[in-house]
Amino acid sequence: MKRLPAIAHAYYQVFFSHDNLYNVSIQIEENATLLPEINLWTTTNNVFSYKLGLYEYNFLGRNIILGGFYQFNGFDTYAVNFRAPNLFSKKWGLAVNHQNWKSEEPLYFGNQSANYVYNNISFELLALHQFNLKNRIDFGVNFFKEKYKYLSGATSTSISQNLSLNKALLKLVYTYDNLDYYYQYINGFKSILYAQYVLTENDFQNDFYIFWNDFLYYKRIGEKGNWTNWLRVGLSSN
Repeated sequence: MKRLPAIAHAYYQVFFSHDNLYNVSIQIEENATLLPEINLWTTTNNVFSYKLGLYEYNFLGRNIILGGFYQFNGFDTYAVNFRAPNLFSKKWGLAVNHQNWKSEEPLYFGNQSANYVYNNISFELLALHQFNLKNRIDFGVNFFKEKYKYLSGATSTSISQNLSLNKALLKLVYTYDNLDYYYQYINGFKSILYAQYVLTENDFQNDFYIFWNDFLYYKRIGEKGNWTNWLRVGLSSN
């Protein structure tokens, strides 16, 4: 129960009643689940940027996460996210995500480079399955369109200044979670494996795979200290 977003802390006590009978008292402290997300920064071009989001982590009182964000970094970006891990049963759920991302990115051609507006428009559908309290997987497909629009830098007749590519991504996320929570403090180990295979429809890019694993180790230090180690190891074929 302590892993649920709506629960700040939960514990139980056992009291002797009489004969061989006992009473079990379960104490639950609830969390606020409607949370804002705010981030401020400047880009490499000194553009004042911000991100504003709002997420409900216990929508309809059913452990459903619903929310989204708007971001401005010189360009407009937005996303909408829905995740219901227990939508169909105690072990099966569904996640649906949509994102329209824009950013200025450098592309390199030999010893030269050019800046492009990169636009990624994606729709993602994932099945969620929980094997037990420690192991779960998310798997599904992401259909996305990548757009590139030239801004500045090196140019060539052989390099397109505007490009639009349709792609699909097969996705698997395996999570091993052996964390113990005490309010905001955490002890234990967690591993998250991300595996993706990207399918392309154009003649100059091949299909490729990419995977990475996040290893996280948490250790409580004293009454109000928490130590965290985070190691990421990954590989891609492109």
